[in-house]
Amino acid sequence: MPQPIESVAIVGAGNMGSGIAQKTAQEMFQVQMVDREEQWVER
Repeated sequence: MPQPIESVAIVGAGNMGSGIAQKTAQEMFQVQMVDREEQWVER
């Protein structure tokens, strides 16, 4: 039996990645964002 998804990693914190991260967090998942430019992740 598959385990339920509890957390999601987003690679890329640009416009699309940050939008996906926001929507995913609103759905009550833990979200980890990774980007080669740390300034994008911190916003």
